[in-house]
Amino acid sequence: MEAKIFYRNGTTWYTIPMIYNLETGYWEGEIPPMPANSTITFKIYAKDKYGNENWSQEYRYDVLSLPSQHKPISPFTYFSSYTTIFILSAILGVAIVVCYLGVRKYLKSSNPRKT
Repeated sequence: MEAKIFYRNGTTWYTIPMIYNLETGYWEGEIPPMPANSTITFKIYAKDKYGNENWSQEYRYDVLSLPSQHKPISPFTYFSSYTTIFILSAILGVAIVVCYLGVRKYLKSSNPRKT
């Protein structure tokens, strides 16, 4: 018994033998990696121990390109160092004001004035 995968990327047909997997009970073969943005056509040929042969219909799949790998971008990547310092200073200033108002409110509520 034998089985083969016939595939092409363009006009030339290539052949890959398939191997029977005793664990799964399937014939297996693998088409090697193909260039991005190409279309692969393939079909399967099988022949049993009595000499009977058969071909599958043709199948097709498209190989897509992978997204490019981008490094994470800091929110400050596009700003000059002075702009970054200004933004960080503004954030720190707001944090100080919020803390001050919170402490002031706490002190007022825990130490009420008698009139």
